Amino acid sequence: MLRSKQRAVDGITAMIERVVERAQIACLGVNSICEFGQSPPELNALRHASDNRLRKAAVECIKQAQAESDVEKSLRRKPSKETSGKGLALAKDLSRAATINAL
Repeated sequence: MLRSKQRAVDGITAMIERVVERAQIACLGVNSICEFGQSPPELNALRHASDNRLRKAAVECIKQAQAESDVEKSLRRKPSKETSGKGLALAKDLSRAATINAL
């Protein structure tokens, strides 16, 4: 989704719109944590790998959009303390990208 458009900011927009459109559909990652907790090491490894992959792609796309002057350069590079390590961290970090200079 992030790399589905020519411009990085359009990829960010497409990803956020997809998340909003599918918000009513259950998330397998969240459901597994709710059902099994955070103690099974194999589930934690999968969650961690998935989080790292998505976060890396998002950061790369945001940096590209910043380089193209479509996203404010003041966007924080690290998640805030209140969201660090939580499922909403990426969404909150990406929501900061909503300050768009030019489309």
